[in-house]
Amino acid sequence: MSFDKTKVSLFLATIFLFFTTILFGGLYFKEKRNVLAVERKTNTSQISKQSGEKQEIEDSQATDEEIIKTFYKTLYNYQKSPQEVELETVNKMTNDTVFKDLQNERTVNTANTSRQQTILQSSSLNESDIQILSYQSQEGVNQYLVTIPLIQTYNDTKTEGELQQIIQVKNSQIINQQAIQLPD
Repeated sequence: MSFDKTKVSLFLATIFLFFTTILFGGLYFKEKRNVLAVERKTNTSQISKQSGEKQEIEDSQATDEEIIKTFYKTLYNYQKSPQEVELETVNKMTNDTVFKDLQNERTVNTANTSRQQTILQSSSLNESDIQILSYQSQEGVNQYLVTIPLIQTYNDTKTEGELQQIIQVKNSQIINQQAIQLPD
């Protein structure tokens, strides 16, 4: 029995290449599965992180909206005069600058009451009618466009109107309040 060395060498080389190809193919698919698993975990963690950040922003905005509504309910709901407003409650919801501005406004209105022909007697608003729109928020400072429909009584005459302001909230306090006039 004689063997042809060339044919045997080719046969053994073919078998070796066949098994090598199978081995590397198996390793390739195993690595591919590992890479896909890591990508899935990364995507899942990114999605959960993004949803966590989104939930945090929504929670922050909900808290800010509650503060804004409470602020306006406290500031614009009174029956006999603006002197009925509880300044301690307003002070807790605002920073010093906004609080001093509100105190100055109240002082000016009170001082001019004796000289003015029109006297503000009462003011009311419905909390559910307050419209709050998130507007150009920055890191740590949320800014809102707020529209407040008011019913006020001047010299026994009821007047309905809207107050529009841009409010900035930081750390659960109103840090800036600016009245604006929106076009119709």
